[in-house]
Amino acid sequence: MDYYQLGLLSFVIYAVVELVFRGAILFYNSGKEYFPWRIFASYKYLKHIISPGLWASENCKEYIKETYSYNRIRKKQLSKFIQNSNCLNFSFSVALFVVTLYIPRNGDMFIDIFLAFVMWRYISRSYEIAIAFGSDVLSSDSKSSLDNHARMKLAMISYCEIFFYSAAFYSASSFNIHPFLASLYVGTLTNVSAVVCSTNIIILKASLYIQVFATLSLIFFAFAGYLGRVKSASIDQSKGPHTKQGARSRIQNILNS
Repeated sequence: MDYYQLGLLSFVIYAVVELVFRGAILFYNSGKEYFPWRIFASYKYLKHIISPGLWASENCKEYIKETYSYNRIRKKQLSKFIQNSNCLNFSFSVALFVVTLYIPRNGDMFIDIFLAFVMWRYISRSYEIAIAFGSDVLSSDSKSSLDNHARMKLAMISYCEIFFYSAAFYSASSFNIHPFLASLYVGTLTNVSAVVCSTNIIILKASLYIQVFATLSLIFFAFAGYLGRVKSASIDQSKGPHTKQGARSRIQNILNS
């Protein structure tokens, strides 16, 4: 089996794993007596095919929206799904990193497929984190019941997760540096050049910037956006409805509308 066939096979396996993984989270959240197999047949978010995780997640969210007609329950179910997905993705990335540290590199086909699986996880999860948090910050309408503090917590967990799934990728690749140390260097943007110089393979050198992209997207979109929302909410609370500032704010909103 050549590299192209190996990469394609590992991608298909990864896509199926992501669909089953997100579907299992949805099944656990909803308490339904059946597995929502319908999410496999949804092609609405096929534009995110580069990230099977994001595709599967969006399919699950769409399923929740269609299943629960009552807005309050729908938002609660979406919040539960997002929070559980976030925590379980973190656990999955940590487990993947531990496995890559101890798995032998003996040229076995199944091991090669697993190492390629780790690569797809690195690409897919980075894209998913950047798009998911970026879309949430830029969206004016909250589709879940998560407040800004809950969103900040999710962003912190995802920030930590980036280190682990990136370290798993570095462990599965030909970098002459400890994988977690490489992930810390790149993720904190403190010594990216040391990791770049640890390999002679051009594609691997370029792959470092996937982690850089995910990290910067999370910092600029999520942390900056959520902190701005928290600050705005604090200002609005200080302008209570019975204060002069609150009255002026209401009048201004009426005039603007």
